[in-house]
Amino acid sequence: MKVGIPDVILGELQGEVTGSREHVRLLSFEDHMLRRFGQLDWLRRAPGELLELTLRAVADEIWILTEGEATCLCRDMRSGSPSEGQELKLELSAPARLLIPFGVAFGWQATGSTACMIRCSTHQDDDHPEDRVIPLEASG
Repeated sequence: MKVGIPDVILGELQGEVTGSREHVRLLSFEDHMLRRFGQLDWLRRAPGELLELTLRAVADEIWILTEGEATCLCRDMRSGSPSEGQELKLELSAPARLLIPFGVAFGWQATGSTACMIRCSTHQDDDHPEDRVIPLEASG
């Protein structure tokens, strides 16, 4: 499902339960969401304040909420984008997946209780000198 910033895609994840087994495919080649692979991370956060956004200059990222609930904030920093400067706030419940294209700053916080996310990106952290952390109150 496309949302308010072009190229940000929110998708529901479907699982299969067979007896005592559960399987959820998080990402596949046929999804056509990433053009290359750079890094895969698992993150767990307790509820807290969202203080910063991370801007990736060349890396697309897929964030997969596997446990809990999260509030996500996206800020379009892409020059010339139809939604340049706009922010998008999303409330996610597991399981869910979100594509964050390069040039869109992103941050998240757990809500209610602990939340777990998996992040898959096209480039490793610190691969590009223009990657940066932006304090939430900064305008960019």
